[in-house]
Amino acid sequence: MSGARGKERYVAAFDFGTGGGRCAIFDLAGRRVGLGYRPWRYRQPDPADPSVREFDPALFWAELCQALAEARQQAGVEASQIAAVSATGQREGIVLLDEAGRELYAGPNIDYRGRDGNRWLAEHLGEEIYRRSGHWPEGFFAPGRLWWLRQRAPELFQRARHLLTIPDWILFRLSGAAVSEPTAAVETLLWDLETSAWNTSLLARLEIPPHLCPPLATAGRVVGRVTEEAARQTGLAPGTPVVAGGADTQCALLGAGVLDPGSTGVVSGTTTPIQLVTARPVLDPRRRTWTCPHLLPGRWVVEANARLTGLVFRWLRDSFYGGLDPRAAEELMLEEAESAGAGAGGTFAFLGPVISCASAPQPERSLLWGLRPEREGGRARGQVVRAFLENIAYAVRANVELAELIGGLVNTRVVLTGGGSRHPLLPRLVAAVLGRSITVAAESESAALGAAICAAAGAGCYPDLKAAAAAMVQPGRSVSPEEISPGGRGEGKEAFSGPEAARSGSSAGAGGDWQEYQELYRRWRKLYDELYLAGNRLELGLRPL
Repeated sequence: MSGARGKERYVAAFDFGTGGGRCAIFDLAGRRVGLGYRPWRYRQPDPADPSVREFDPALFWAELCQALAEARQQAGVEASQIAAVSATGQREGIVLLDEAGRELYAGPNIDYRGRDGNRWLAEHLGEEIYRRSGHWPEGFFAPGRLWWLRQRAPELFQRARHLLTIPDWILFRLSGAAVSEPTAAVETLLWDLETSAWNTSLLARLEIPPHLCPPLATAGRVVGRVTEEAARQTGLAPGTPVVAGGADTQCALLGAGVLDPGSTGVVSGTTTPIQLVTARPVLDPRRRTWTCPHLLPGRWVVEANARLTGLVFRWLRDSFYGGLDPRAAEELMLEEAESAGAGAGGTFAFLGPVISCASAPQPERSLLWGLRPEREGGRARGQVVRAFLENIAYAVRANVELAELIGGLVNTRVVLTGGGSRHPLLPRLVAAVLGRSITVAAESESAALGAAICAAAGAGCYPDLKAAAAAMVQPGRSVSPEEISPGGRGEGKEAFSGPEAARSGSSAGAGGDWQEYQELYRRWRKLYDELYLAGNRLELGLRPL
C-alpha cells in the first residue's frame, strides 16, 4: 500500500452496531488513523411477523471486510503493521454454528421471535434469572429465541453446536476459535454473576445443551490467530493475534476512561445505556436496572438504559427533513433546534427515551405534549427536534440518578460518549439538565477504541488493560451547565447570538439558563409519571423533586 506509515504499529477493531458495521485503526497512543463504515439492513423472513429479523452472515462479514479495507486505505497502514485485532458489537445479537462452523442462524438485537418464550421465563423464573444473571427476561434475549427455534426449526436446533454473541462471532470468523467473553456472555442470561461461569443449572432446566456455551475468554486475552482464509478476506496478515474484546457498551466505557467506582458512562447511540461502575455486583430489589461485569477485573456496572435515542433522531431526520443529504439535514435540525430555545416553546417530547425499568413493560405511547404549531409561525419542526433532544437529556438525568441510587453513590463523574457526543447541542443540554459538569470523551468511537485497547494489551504492547487504557485514552473536554446560556463559553455558542436571539430579547429564545432546566426537568418528570406510571403505580424510587 502506497504511503505506508514507516514501521509504526497499530491495532484494528471491528464494531458491529445495530445500524451498520465499522472497522477502526488506532495507533498505540489511541489516535484513530482510519475508519470504515457500512450501513446494513436486516432480513424479515416472516412477512406476517415484522418483529422477526435475521442477517446474512456472509454478506455482513463481507461488509466488515470492506470497512477494514477502507480504514486501512485512510490510515496508509500495511497489514504487517497491525499488531493485533479485536472486536466489539451489539450485545443481544447471537449466531448459532454447526459442527463445521457454518452459521445456522444469525439474529440481531432487534429479533423478537423469542418474546413469548422470554415472557414465560419472566413469569416462572424471572426472579431467579435476575438474581443469577443481573437481567430480567425481555423479548430479545437468547433463551426465548432458542425455544422458538426448537419449536419451529427442530432440525436446525439439533445441528447447533455453538452459541456465539456478535463480538464472539467476529473473533470466530477471524481465527476459527469459538469462545465467549463475559461482558457479552452475560447478555444471553446464561452467564452467572455469582460464579463468573455458565449457569449449568439453568441450562439444564431450560433444556439447553451445555455444548452450546463455548469456553470463556476474558477481554485482552489472545484467543487465536488470523487464519489464511480470514487473511484473504480481510487483508490482514496471517497469524495476526486475535484478541477478545467485549460488549459494545463496556468497550465504550473502557475507551472513554470510565474505569473506577464513582464514574458513570453515558453511551449515546442507537440506544443510550447509562452504566455506573461499582466495586461489586449490585442488584436492584425492584429489578429496574441490569447488573453486568466491567471489562476490568474486579469491576462491575449498574446499568439504567434510556432505550431508543439515536434511532428516533434518525426517524425525525428522515421524516421531517427528507430530501436533504443526511449531513445537511442534521445541520439544519441543529440550527432550528437552537432557535427553538429552552423548553421548545412549551413542548415536551415523549418519543423514545424512557426511565429504566427492566422488569416492567416499556411505555408504548409516544406523544408531543404542548405543541401548538398554529401559534409558532412555522417553527414547530425545530421545536419538535429541540423537545426530543431535551427528552434525551431528561431521561439521562433520571437514569443517572437511578443508577446512583442503586449503586449507593452520588454526584458521580459523568462521561458522555458515542455518536450523540459529537452533537454540538446535546452535551450542553445534558450538563444543564444534570446541573453539573460532564466530560465529553475525546474519541466518540469509544466502543471501537475500547476493543483496540484490548487488542493492544493482548499484543503485549502494554502489560494489561488498565495500562493500555491509561496510554490510549486521551483527556476529554469538560462541559459545564452554564454553557447552555447565551453567555456560555461552550462549543456552538455563536448560534445563540443569531438574528432569532436578537429579536427575542430573552434567554429563553436564545437557549435559556441551566437553572431554567431544573424546573423544566421537574415538569417533564411530573408528566412522565402521570402518563406512564399512573396506571400501574410503579414506584421508580428516584430522588425527591
